Amino acid sequence: MAIIFSQPNAEGLSRSGRELLYEESVRYTKILFNYHQRLYGNFEGAKRLDECFSLINKSFENARTFKELRKYQRDSYTNDTLFMICPNFYDLILENKD
Repeated sequence: MAIIFSQPNAEGLSRSGRELLYEESVRYTKILFNYHQRLYGNFEGAKRLDECFSLINKSFENARTFKELRKYQRDSYTNDTLFMICPNFYDLILENKD
């Protein structure tokens, strides 16, 4: 989780803030890499770390796709029952910055 939260590509960060987060991200990645290598060996440890990053990237892709789907639904189906009950439902979901 520390690797995810220390990504330097967040909006609104200063240059020094980005550099600090990048350094922390590198540090946590090295810790995780060393852990996996000790546990599984050199090659398998590196492979395992790659799988971890693939899962993290896939979760970001899924979140982005979900947000696009909700935007499409909001733009296409504004007269559905859910919109009548909670008119700002789609806006609330799209405002989520996760």
